[in-house]
Amino acid sequence: MSSISFTIEVAYIQSVNKLHTPVIRWIINRKNTFHKMMKCIPKKLPRPDIILSTEARVARLNYFRALNKLGPLPKDHGFKFKNIDITIGAYFKTLYSKRDIDNALKIFIDVLAAHFKFNDSNIVNIHTYKRELTGNSPKEYIHVKMVSMVKTDEELKVSAEDMKSISGVLTVNG
Repeated sequence: MSSISFTIEVAYIQSVNKLHTPVIRWIINRKNTFHKMMKCIPKKLPRPDIILSTEARVARLNYFRALNKLGPLPKDHGFKFKNIDITIGAYFKTLYSKRDIDNALKIFIDVLAAHFKFNDSNIVNIHTYKRELTGNSPKEYIHVKMVSMVKTDEELKVSAEDMKSISGVLTVNG
């Protein structure tokens, strides 16, 4: 089982509340009049482009810059980007800020996958935590540990009957 572990320094862990923004393109129809392309357009016409919102683009760029400082993996790293177990820790200047950890994760995972050139659908477990930095730090940090699991695809399968038997059951311990 191989692993990759690192910590990056960022100016601000961006919590993105609006990840994507639909772009409305104007097109000319057969009668030479303009109309907006909406979500309920006919299948013959192309769908509107979906682009990252401004705050998501800024966060993506900041994460790319921080990861580029690490450089690429060595050629003989031996890490298999399949069935990845990933732990991500966010170290905020203030813990009780209005920034959710889950809003920041989606963009960071996308950037992480692009940087290390793997498909993020190969992530099978995600563990997250957030901590408050003590002292006067001008920066925030993201700690990442990726483990290439030795489990096979078959070992990751769960019976639908098993899931159905526990569905809707609330258990409280302690």
